[in-house]
Formats: sequence, structure tokens, C-alpha cells
Amino acid sequence: MHANGLDPDDEYDLDEDEAKLSEEDFNAHTLEIRRADGTAVVTLSALGSGQQWAVYMQPGGTVQNAYLGEPGSPSLWVDTNDAAVTRDDDGTYVITID
Repeated sequence: MHANGLDPDDEYDLDEDEAKLSEEDFNAHTLEIRRADGTAVVTLSALGSGQQWAVYMQPGGTVQNAYLGEPGSPSLWVDTNDAAVTRDDDGTYVITID
């Protein structure tokens, strides 16, 4: 049991709407930073916040920013600088470093 009272081994308590999401929509709540070999460095999940990650398209179609919330006033903004934000086949947003 963690100090916050949550047990990481417990299943997420999903409400009815979240339980109906496709795998891709469910994973849209997740942004993962990975090394070039695919090893996860950190996973940022917005599950339970009611928000999904979105991306900001640069001119030419490059995606270098991911955010939660409204584009004009995001609650969290990730600027990847030299890396691009991509999306896995399962719907997870990914930033690859190294």
C-alpha cells in the first residue's frame, strides 16, 4: 500500500463510460517517454482526470508538443524540443529519447 492509500496491484476502478472505451481511446490517456530501445522511462497517465492527451501540430505536420486540457490554456504541456510525439498502434502517445 502506498502513502496515498492506493495499491498499485489493484485494478483501476473504471466508471461505466471508461469501461466502454476502445483500447486506442483508453490509451489516449497515456503519454510515455521511452528510450530508443523501447524501454519506458516515465509514463504520464491522465486516466481518471476526464482528459485525454492531445498534440499540437507544427507547420509541415511535425508533432512536437503534447498537452492536457484546452489548447489555449492547457493544464499540462510537454514540449519535446528535438523529439517528435508519435502514437503506438495501441493508441499510447510516445516520445522517444536518446
